[in-house]
Amino acid sequence: MRNIIVILLLLIAGIVGKRYFLLSPIYEDKNLSESIYIVKPKQHRYLVRDMRYRFTINSITAQIPYASNMMLHEKHTDVTRLILAIHSTSYNPDTYLNNSLSLLGNDTVLNRETLIIAPAFYRKDKSNLSDIVTWRVSPFWGSSQALYKGKKITLSAYEILDDILTYIITSKRFPNLSDIVILGHSAGGQLVNRYAASNFIEETIALKHGISMRYLVMAPSSYIYFNGERVRRGTYDEFIFPFGANKKYND
Repeated sequence: MRNIIVILLLLIAGIVGKRYFLLSPIYEDKNLSESIYIVKPKQHRYLVRDMRYRFTINSITAQIPYASNMMLHEKHTDVTRLILAIHSTSYNPDTYLNNSLSLLGNDTVLNRETLIIAPAFYRKDKSNLSDIVTWRVSPFWGSSQALYKGKKITLSAYEILDDILTYIITSKRFPNLSDIVILGHSAGGQLVNRYAASNFIEETIALKHGISMRYLVMAPSSYIYFNGERVRRGTYDEFIFPFGANKKYND
């Protein structure tokens, strides 16, 4: 599964076919004063245990953990691409950061140009961190039944995604950003599917700043539909109402 995710990431990030750098000397000539090396770039990994994204939404000031390859409060003029990676019910954003970094490999330019953020949306029984927002039920479908420092608050993961994207686009810390890819696998794919259908950030902020947004939904157990039609069996682009189907199909 990890290899599939990496391949898909390569495809959507548009970097298949790029030349990758070697990790060892190309050659070593005793007659030359020095060897020729292609340098491996330094890949930073700022992990969940150390990182917090702080926000104020609807008068609620709180924070969530996240993993990233860059410090978000610093200016990064080289960044042109954002990969926003949403974890599944394995609740492992660090792994999603590492998988995303693996696709960048040893390409110095790609590592410089690509910002990766893997936010952590934890159900309350999946984290022992006391300083973060968690959810009383699974947050992937947009639940706003959240907790912060032992108190109930009304806040969804979708609102936090809105805030993260707004910050990245408008803070002027990433002035050359031109492409955003939001991806999710399994439960994370369900979140991305629903976020793609419901967010206003793409229309009201991203496009106005000349930034494209793409969504990669991988292996979700359910999809959002806008009406009762479903794909006709044996086709990919024909939709019908499934008469005679169990009434619960549309739940």
